[in-house]
Amino acid sequence: MIKRYDLDKNWILRPVPGTILPEDLDIPEEGIEADIPGTVYTDLLNAGLIDDPFYADNENRLQWIADADWLYETVFEIPDEVRKSRSILLVFDGLDTVADIYLNGERLGRTANMFRRISFEIDNKIRPAENILKIQFTSARLYARKIQRPIHQFPSARNTERVFVRKAQYSSGWDWGPAFPTAGIWRPAYILGCDRIRIDTVRTDTLSVGGKTAKVRIKVAVTGTTQPGDKIRVSLANVKHEFSEEKHLTADQVYDINLKVTDPDLWWPNGLGEPNLYQLGILLTDRKGNILDRRMYKTGIRTIRLQLEDDAKETFRFLVNDQVVFAKGANWIPADSFLSRVKEKDYRFLLTLARDANMNMIRVWGGGVYEADVFYEICDELGLMIWQDFMFACAAYPDDEKFLAEILSEIEQNIYRLQHHPALVIWCGNNENEWIWYRDDCGDQKDMPGFTIFHELIPAILKNLDPLRPYRPTTPFGEEPDPNDFASGNRHAWDIWSYWVDYTEVVKDNSHFVTEFGFQAPAAFSTLAGAIPDPELRPHARLFEFHNKQEEGAERLTRFLAGHLPLTTEIERYIYLTQLNQGLALKTCLEHWRLNWPVTNGSIVWQLNDCWPVTSWALIDYSGLPKLAYYFVRRAFHSHMVAFRKHNRELALFLSNQNFRACNGYIQLDEVSVENGHILNREKLDVAVKKQRNECLKSFLINDSLAQGRHILVATLYDEADQQINRNFYFASRWKYIRLPDPDIRFWSMPGRNDQVMLRSDNAVVFFAALIHPDLRFDENGIILMPGEPYPVSVSGNMSGPDQINKIKIFTLNQFLSA
Repeated sequence: MIKRYDLDKNWILRPVPGTILPEDLDIPEEGIEADIPGTVYTDLLNAGLIDDPFYADNENRLQWIADADWLYETVFEIPDEVRKSRSILLVFDGLDTVADIYLNGERLGRTANMFRRISFEIDNKIRPAENILKIQFTSARLYARKIQRPIHQFPSARNTERVFVRKAQYSSGWDWGPAFPTAGIWRPAYILGCDRIRIDTVRTDTLSVGGKTAKVRIKVAVTGTTQPGDKIRVSLANVKHEFSEEKHLTADQVYDINLKVTDPDLWWPNGLGEPNLYQLGILLTDRKGNILDRRMYKTGIRTIRLQLEDDAKETFRFLVNDQVVFAKGANWIPADSFLSRVKEKDYRFLLTLARDANMNMIRVWGGGVYEADVFYEICDELGLMIWQDFMFACAAYPDDEKFLAEILSEIEQNIYRLQHHPALVIWCGNNENEWIWYRDDCGDQKDMPGFTIFHELIPAILKNLDPLRPYRPTTPFGEEPDPNDFASGNRHAWDIWSYWVDYTEVVKDNSHFVTEFGFQAPAAFSTLAGAIPDPELRPHARLFEFHNKQEEGAERLTRFLAGHLPLTTEIERYIYLTQLNQGLALKTCLEHWRLNWPVTNGSIVWQLNDCWPVTSWALIDYSGLPKLAYYFVRRAFHSHMVAFRKHNRELALFLSNQNFRACNGYIQLDEVSVENGHILNREKLDVAVKKQRNECLKSFLINDSLAQGRHILVATLYDEADQQINRNFYFASRWKYIRLPDPDIRFWSMPGRNDQVMLRSDNAVVFFAALIHPDLRFDENGIILMPGEPYPVSVSGNMSGPDQINKIKIFTLNQFLSA
């Protein structure tokens, strides 16, 4: 049986002798305690030797850390049961990034790729007692500059030396993140004691699903020496059934086992069914039944297909279990600049928020990292399909023999590691490389350095290791000369925001599939207040702008805010208004693409999360507080969405049902006076909309009061039990041009409950009521309140503290537009 001994204790960190450091840095000669997994930055921070890297502009003052060389060292003694194994391996799941490994004074080797697992046979190098392990990290940034060589690079590529070293590209700085090129043992380090044979790799494929059966193939590679009587047993089980097959091990190293699963419980994306999982077990035993090795995985049974043509027309849509799925999701960036700080609870928190926002897809962006195993396990559990980029982004990459050899192992390892996850529905070679090459007018795409990586090397590997899963060489990508053309493939819709186009222009966008689009807003006031000194905590102050990494980011916020909403420079009001504008922008785009189905088949917001306290495109800020836009997106992604569509002087009311079941209930349609906030007219429409359908429920000419912005329509969808499902509005004017009545809002906690508050407006319709508290999260926000309507809002966090409810602030758009 494989035995594991974790090397996560008694590590110390110190600079490599001769490294130039700041004169006021007082690192003890014996070093400081180091966390494994960890980084140099976090170890120095924990030791009190540096200030918070995220505070103010400390990023600039701490760049010396990335230019220094660092030494990690531990002394350990492994248990006898491990030391007596036939084979002993020293394993590192991730070293960041350029590292030389020494055991008991002997250099074992070097790695320069943080995305790879590396291992060393140490049978003859391990001691019975005291073993000294040292990892010497060379500055990855200086190393990259040293080995970089001239290649045809496009002008807009950031920090181009980054492409020469296999390191998380965002750590060199991005338009939403700081430059902190880390160093350290960022994933687990351990020793394995192995028997004469062990499991090397495991592959799973759902070959078919039909009728009452599914065919599943499991391919297991083993390494070592077999003996007569050795067996391999593969099983697939859930609470209802177990299916298994056993074979004798022979001299072969790879074993194909096909299982016929009857009455399979299929894996479905969120909102379309249960994400059912099976326990996959692989067991190696000897002739006496002793366990030689064992692997256990959670996996699922499902088929996946990417359809690019339908009825001789271009399309781009996913089919899961032969059912069309409209993809609704967000892009994922690393959840911290210091990756070892991201724990399972952080992944679960953020991904659960994505699930609760009615998302069914997460795109792992190519400038970050192949995420931890637990990330993919949680996506499996939550029904979140994964678009997985390989880790190349926004640049031309070298493609010489040495570089290709380095990434070959990286690609194979991560395919093997992730391939069994049912949530993983597509591989993608890179982020935007070909598009930017084209956009920057650099010539024929085939002449782009690195082109063969994405169009030849990776697809050849996938053909062998994961042939049933779709692959795209890049995103965006289609069949036209411009990779971002509307005519085919998927698109990144950055005309809005990045190219200064207003979000109302989205009506001209007929993308088949939108993999990126977004709109910025600041993080919550409490999040920014912890990172920006008080005198600088105001719009357009130097440090406030420092915490927005996009070029002209502050100017864009003001420009688009001025286009739709009133202006202010009071910081908390400014944050409310810019967050509201972000929400209105994303809502407008998502509703357009959803009602544009089946031309458009998916919309993936840039971005879900942040890696530090910042003004960015994120829906959830670094402190875990959802911005107002999160709630607008959640409503736009609801399985049953009510929305308006205008064409000339005609207005249509739609219900979009993306569920596999019919939607039955009714819609309450209210016409509201802008002047006094009263309901002028109310109409009830019965609803019976079939599955996966956009249906027009009512169409009418826009009267003068609506056209001139004197009246607003509010449509509320209720189910057959009178529960509110979805609410939306139609307003023809710009909000900044009108006056709204000042509302009389009351809110209170429910007697005996600390997990809910109740809102009510007694005198007028309230638009976009936002509840704000630094320590509480609300399940609904940016709310439209109808007069006299009690509106319950669930609360996460500690409401039992003294006076907590009185610390809740409420902003409404009415407050800014009242006479």
